[in-house]
Amino acid sequence: MNELDNFLKDDIFLNENKVLVAFSGGPDSVFMLEILSFLKDKYNLNFDIELYHLNHCLRENAINDEKFVIDYSDKNKYKLHLSRINVADLKDYGLNNIEEAGRIVRYNELNKIADEINTSTIITAHHLNDDIETFIMNLKRGTGLKGASGIKVREGRYFRPLLGIKKSDILNYLDENNLAYCIDETNYEIDNTRNYIRNIIVPKLEKLDDDFYDNMYKMLFNLKNADTNLNSLIDYFIEKEGDVRDNQVSLPVKKIKYYFKNSRAELYFAIINKLTGSTKDIYSGHVDLIDSIINSDGESSIKIKDMLITKSYGDLIFTFGDEVIFDKRDFCLYDNPPGIAIDMSKVAGEIEFTTRELGDRFESRGGLNKKLKDILIDEKIPKYMRDKLLVLRDDLGIIYVEGLWLVKRVEPSKDSIDIKYLREVK
Repeated sequence: MNELDNFLKDDIFLNENKVLVAFSGGPDSVFMLEILSFLKDKYNLNFDIELYHLNHCLRENAINDEKFVIDYSDKNKYKLHLSRINVADLKDYGLNNIEEAGRIVRYNELNKIADEINTSTIITAHHLNDDIETFIMNLKRGTGLKGASGIKVREGRYFRPLLGIKKSDILNYLDENNLAYCIDETNYEIDNTRNYIRNIIVPKLEKLDDDFYDNMYKMLFNLKNADTNLNSLIDYFIEKEGDVRDNQVSLPVKKIKYYFKNSRAELYFAIINKLTGSTKDIYSGHVDLIDSIINSDGESSIKIKDMLITKSYGDLIFTFGDEVIFDKRDFCLYDNPPGIAIDMSKVAGEIEFTTRELGDRFESRGGLNKKLKDILIDEKIPKYMRDKLLVLRDDLGIIYVEGLWLVKRVEPSKDSIDIKYLREVK
């Protein structure tokens, strides 16, 4: 196993002018910087390294860590971005777990600085032990393939090149080369789940197998590859079979059941991630709820977080932001295309922009005057969309229904000269 493969294979070495490194001053981040600097010099790579350090203000020694980071940056001529945020005083992170709050703050700051310095690569020092701990934590929660595959080497702008290297190798390297680093004494406490796994569970597992780390690395490597392959197939399925819009994904239920016979969790996670950018706080119970929609008779819907999930006319529809897509929008009549062309000389009185009303009637495809409700049912317009559709009226009745058609009496002919074009205001 080439333990530095993750470094050497990443496009960072070809495309980046600058990278941002999350630098705590601990052994992991010191090791990572030393290796990164070594490879940069060895291969004459042309990118700048900038550092970010967050002082959580949670420990007495935090100020000493900060001083170490400043001295290290000055000595090695790295530009340092430094934040002091008392995580314990935050009132709006909405979490009881202060470690999780610190993680959110750190990632928010990293993203903000990466935007400011115009880099698409943020490097963190997660290593094999972190990956194993994450796997065990997710296993305890009853995870699927995504959670079981642990931490991703590349995830958006985040690059984690040390996932093949175990903690003991990091410490040995630093000690052999007399490299100083900071110690976070809270890592040795067992008052939270990760620390308990780190300090109690993993050492016991090590004793069961002399090749524990090698075997865990191989397993996680295979799971990551399986997750990547499955995600590629899911992306292809969504693109080929789905109706994908900015805030909505719709897929045929029959196709979902055919291609995902035994488990649909990863499909749901992929759709949710596509719409919201995250699957945080989406669990197996939510998967069961979505499956209950698929297996229900008739039309039904549920709300999960900021999503409305509906089964309607054989489609499973995920809409982010409740009913954002079908909420009130502004439409206007324009003098030039594109849009729905209307012969204004054939309009009776003024055009009114409305939604449907009880007892509305409309011209069917065959030219018959029918109840609008029946036409919407015939056209398989989902129930939850119907009251949001734009309806245009003049003094003689409905002339247009959004997603359906324009009545024949106001359609332009080749001799029409007073034409307006209906389209949404952008």
